[in-house]
Amino acid sequence: MINGKFVVRYICIIILTMFTISLFSQKQDNIWLIGKDFLDSQPTDSLWGASEINFNYEPTRIGYIPDRIYDFQETNTSLCDKEGKLLLYSNGMFICNGRDEILINGDTLNYGPFWEYWNIPYQDTMLRFGFPMRTGALLINKPDSNNEYYMFQEDYDLNTNIEYWMTCNLIQISSGMRGEVLWKDSILVTDTLSGGKIMTCRHANGRDWWLLKPRTDHDEYHTYLIDPLGIHYQGIQKIGLKSGRGIGQAIFSEDGSKYALINSYKEGADGIKLHLYDFDRRTGLLSNYREDTFHSDLLDVSGGVAFSYSGRYLYMCNRLHVYQYDLEAEDFKASRQEVAEYDGYVHYYSETSGKSTHFGPMKLGPDGKIYIIPTSANNREMHRIENPDLEGEACEVNQHSIQTASFARTIPNIPNFRLGPLDGSPCDTLGLDNHPVAKFRYEQDTDYLEVRFTDLSYYRPEQWEWDFGDGSTSIERYPMHQYEDKGVYEVCLTVSNENSSNTTCRTLIIGTSSSIEVSDIADISLYPNPVIDDLLVILSDYLPEHGVMIIRDIQGREVQRSNVRYGWNSLSLAHLTSGVYVWEFYDGKVFIKSGKLVKE
Repeated sequence: MINGKFVVRYICIIILTMFTISLFSQKQDNIWLIGKDFLDSQPTDSLWGASEINFNYEPTRIGYIPDRIYDFQETNTSLCDKEGKLLLYSNGMFICNGRDEILINGDTLNYGPFWEYWNIPYQDTMLRFGFPMRTGALLINKPDSNNEYYMFQEDYDLNTNIEYWMTCNLIQISSGMRGEVLWKDSILVTDTLSGGKIMTCRHANGRDWWLLKPRTDHDEYHTYLIDPLGIHYQGIQKIGLKSGRGIGQAIFSEDGSKYALINSYKEGADGIKLHLYDFDRRTGLLSNYREDTFHSDLLDVSGGVAFSYSGRYLYMCNRLHVYQYDLEAEDFKASRQEVAEYDGYVHYYSETSGKSTHFGPMKLGPDGKIYIIPTSANNREMHRIENPDLEGEACEVNQHSIQTASFARTIPNIPNFRLGPLDGSPCDTLGLDNHPVAKFRYEQDTDYLEVRFTDLSYYRPEQWEWDFGDGSTSIERYPMHQYEDKGVYEVCLTVSNENSSNTTCRTLIIGTSSSIEVSDIADISLYPNPVIDDLLVILSDYLPEHGVMIIRDIQGREVQRSNVRYGWNSLSLAHLTSGVYVWEFYDGKVFIKSGKLVKE
């Protein structure tokens, strides 16, 4: 239980807001914020500011917000309402509302020597630099409340760099108001904690939360139960091998049955240790400990960990490699296989200086893809695992395939809000049965008529029935389907369990057809624009037969031609001189759309 030297108070962040969040909110994690790292700032340019990865769109979009100049050095947490609208976010030094306004009395979180040290003048203003602790804060909803939330946050002693503590703040937002922090910096626990790694999981009743916080250099985890009456300390559970102080992550699988933690360590040699447990959502207890260790000759040891959407595969990375584990295999370690090796790519922000894109922290997105952040500061390139539920290299690790505004080792720390009760368990007493919700995405293969469908349904679907709109069906969870000809198809997915079934349908438009006006349907998004070197072209709502993007200068001369498919397409424009260009999108010889592009 509780050692006498610990300081424990049952406190939290409570946020009162005008937005109503239902128990089974679906889109509270739909906006990820990526911001400028002022600590390693280079000369400013058009990408000085912030980006947001917006999962409210299919395919996922990236947006640039030049006025959002708040720094996310590493600490990064956010919360949306059930419709995916941004409500609150924090970098560990302040709390903002969805309108990018710092809340009244919300700009001095964990005030003290550390806060003063990083409150640095910058371009005639005082910027609250982001707190440098990966996964060091977390926002969740308060159980049984439509307008209250908790935020857990971590701080440490700037002088000793040893003693850590978690704190909380009380926040209130009235309708149409900016919002105010009513009280803050109350201590939840003081201990030698393993930095960051704050993560929660739904209780088996589908309403409450569990929170685990590892101790440094111990095989022990502080455990908390969060219910409508508050936060209740459950004591320390002792299991596994000790968790180091070093950089790392902690994450639960989507169904809450597994818990994984990764951290750097130094035991004769630098390296990374992966910890894997089973997790009981009824009791909050860990069991069935497994581990794997990776040594490294690199001085800067870092890594990340993430589960696939189905939970079958676990991914971890050190700076140079990405590995996949099959959690259905008899031997956990023996199932490990390398699925990517760092290709040596460096992002150059000047002719002579650049940043490596070594693999760093990971996170599974609402789109079922895993995003990987580089370890170096002031980077602009992310990696993405396209199909995490496919075995081996078929998972497709696309390195430095995503360009954003500058960021620094930051990965949004957001739990899974789409997890219901453990049906039939002794804790299933609230009448919150899992009624599955159907959701899916699709991608175009090399053959434009072959389409991969990926299930993203939630609330415990047990059966899948696909209708591809051409008379063909499937009961696979992740089917590939070959269409015979271009045209318009209504694709429907029905998911079910013993409680109910649910169906969602999407219209697929493959190739040009005389029955439709493609120019009115195809949606093309360019990011960023203005662009420096790398352009992300996102094609939505249309699967082309022979998609081509042509870029012309102001004299109308063609300067670049690139193939474009449905989804994300990365184009290099480094060879183009600064100026104004026109882009044109064709499917074969059929003109679809055009627009203006600015190259810096």
